[in-house]
Amino acid sequence: MKRSRKTLLSLLLVCSLSFFLTGCWDRREINDVAFAMVTGFDKTKDGKYKESLVIALPGKMAGGPGGGGGSGGENPFYVDSDVGINIREATQKMQGRMSRILNFSHRRVIVVGEEWAKSGLTPLFDVVTRVPQNRVTAMIVIADGEASKLIAGTPHMERFSGEAIREIVVTGFGEQPMLKDLAQKISLDGIDPVIPIFRLQPNKGEPKTEEIQASGAAIIRGDKMVEKVEGEEVNDLLWLSDQFKSHASQIMVEGKPVSITVRTGSRRLTVERLGERLVYRLKVSTEGGVFENIAGVDLFTPTKLAAVEEIWRKQLKSKLEKAVAKTQNLGSDIMGAGLILNLANPDEWRARQKDWAEHFSRAEFIIDVEAKIRRVGQISDNVAEPLKEKWR
Repeated sequence: MKRSRKTLLSLLLVCSLSFFLTGCWDRREINDVAFAMVTGFDKTKDGKYKESLVIALPGKMAGGPGGGGGSGGENPFYVDSDVGINIREATQKMQGRMSRILNFSHRRVIVVGEEWAKSGLTPLFDVVTRVPQNRVTAMIVIADGEASKLIAGTPHMERFSGEAIREIVVTGFGEQPMLKDLAQKISLDGIDPVIPIFRLQPNKGEPKTEEIQASGAAIIRGDKMVEKVEGEEVNDLLWLSDQFKSHASQIMVEGKPVSITVRTGSRRLTVERLGERLVYRLKVSTEGGVFENIAGVDLFTPTKLAAVEEIWRKQLKSKLEKAVAKTQNLGSDIMGAGLILNLANPDEWRARQKDWAEHFSRAEFIIDVEAKIRRVGQISDNVAEPLKEKWR
């Protein structure tokens, strides 16, 4: 009798535990979900918000890894967009014509249109961080023009425009511009971010595609884009913002170019002197290797190698001085000089924090550059030169 009671109580206890199990009451089958892979945000001329989405089409992803995607060369995605008084309204308009529920948990890239970036990025962080489904590790970049046009690009080597953007940022930019990091820099006084800029570039070969190209970088002041730079100026900004990335640098030796691959680099900024005008010291150290030597300099001769290093050092210093002057004129502290002052002397920082843009613009920056060439290649001269001399 006692044994049967224990058995009955055990069964009742096990059955009662089932009431505390939530199960999968809110599950959604994958066939009922529309995954947004990339989002583009623009502002219209009348002040409304335009949202564009790249929606994955899983059924057309059976092809190879290239951007053409699935069978028949059809794109494995489609792009939809709409306008609203806020982003949520635009999203709901698109949801109203979709047979699947929008899901943003797989979104890894967010593109902001140029006009929105100029007006201020702060409102964007409300909509993309409030809902837990959104990734705060998603990358954010700026479009050279409209974001809706950029995300509709058809890169040949990737399935989606977002994947091409992400890979280019990883390989060509010093620091991945994640939402969480940009939000922190924008919310802090004494430091401003640098954000990559992308544009569409029509492919000149076959098949015809619209490739995604990194066209420059945006200088941010507060939360607004105040300037965009292109070419080698981007690398100069990355030096200042402590986001070094290996790149190629061209110097002129005896009127001919020598190409140096800049392999390593470091930057250290310190407060040198306080007073009415702040003085900072920026120390830059870098190493590289010669990748091309059209000038024909004998780099195996120590004195000539030292001369090339000096030309490189002076050129880098001059470029950094110009980059510093540009950021000071714009009042954009991408170097984090304000944070450095706060760490070195909190009282001085509090006294200048309110008018920091003005203090930063008037500060003096002493730049020291150390540049060393560690690799000169396997040859001292062009291998064809001796043959030319021989047959003359």
